[in-house]
Amino acid sequence: MASCPCSVEIKNEANPASTFPCSEVEYTYSIANRSGQTLTNVTIEQQLPTGFTLLNIISNPIGGTQDMTVAPAVLKLDNVTVPTGIHELKILVEIGDISAGEYNSQTILSNIPSALGSFSVSDDPASIIFEDSTLVEVIRLEEDSLFTTNLLCEGDELFLDASEFGNNILWNTGETGAQLTVSDPGIYYFDAGNTCESIHVSYEVTVATCLFTIGLGLYIDPPETLPCSEVIYRFYLDNDSGGERANVGLLDTLPDGFSLIAVLSNPFGGALKAGLPPNLICMEGMTMPLGLDSIDFLVEIGEVSPDIYLNREKLYNLPANIGMFRFSDNPYTQLVDSTAVEVFGTESDSLFITAFICAGEELILDVTNFGVDFLWFDGSTDPQYLITASGNYNLTII
Repeated sequence: MASCPCSVEIKNEANPASTFPCSEVEYTYSIANRSGQTLTNVTIEQQLPTGFTLLNIISNPIGGTQDMTVAPAVLKLDNVTVPTGIHELKILVEIGDISAGEYNSQTILSNIPSALGSFSVSDDPASIIFEDSTLVEVIRLEEDSLFTTNLLCEGDELFLDASEFGNNILWNTGETGAQLTVSDPGIYYFDAGNTCESIHVSYEVTVATCLFTIGLGLYIDPPETLPCSEVIYRFYLDNDSGGERANVGLLDTLPDGFSLIAVLSNPFGGALKAGLPPNLICMEGMTMPLGLDSIDFLVEIGEVSPDIYLNREKLYNLPANIGMFRFSDNPYTQLVDSTAVEVFGTESDSLFITAFICAGEELILDVTNFGVDFLWFDGSTDPQYLITASGNYNLTII
């Protein structure tokens, strides 16, 4: 039990959250002191992942003494003074020539008054889980070059996104940002990486007159789900091209762990190409009449980790004068982009979550996004549990 809303919290955000070996990442610690008092002699400590090395402290408005006996594998600041308000501490870390994977680390704020909990562990604001470690994904590339074709409607703009390839990006236009907006046809490319990993990515942009056009949209129902469940992939095909289009193909590579189960409805005819892996959808020989209709696929989501999974489909074998292909659009957003499905759940078989309840108040523990079946310590099976006092509340989730 603590006196609320007095609290001390810390968030730890990595930028970029996805990068290559032999690169640098910046950690930003946001420390919020809402206790109404200046805290002194506080310690901030983070054990960096294996292969990560502390280079320097970029900015530090709260002072303290860096413990050099544990550096550069550990950031440790002693005798820190934290006034009320929110303060940002930033450090620069080098990632060595390490294997691909997800690297987690968590920061501990200690030596704070016992009435405020004695210590506070950091939260990664990029995830939905409370007080979880901060994730940096290290990428190792299987290819050294990629090539894609892209359609640009005359008079419109096309958004090219390279953010998944880290932050060391150089476009052939001379720009260095992760995104490039183009309005003319041509070949656009960028080089990314460093001495450990590098890649060359090219985009061939073709312009077509889109007064009469064909549109492809993808809905995923439901857009939020759990592992070991089923969703419907609904493709909306809008033919406003002036005539019926025959022998059209639809191609989609599902995320790893996703599998096609069945075609639920298909007014366009054609057939699935045989002999493909379960995560590959290829419908050939479709006929698109004028107007709007949809085709539904039943997709199984396997035992995958909680994350946001993106999908984009390709409609091909269209007439050259209107552009020979289309990529699907996410109708939930204003951008012409991929469609996302968010898979909830837990990343481990045990979790310990700390929550705070104000004296005389009620608190609902909500675990709806963690599973399907729930069994609380007292036999309750509801995903939401109302508490009025402090204590330990144990729960089994399936």
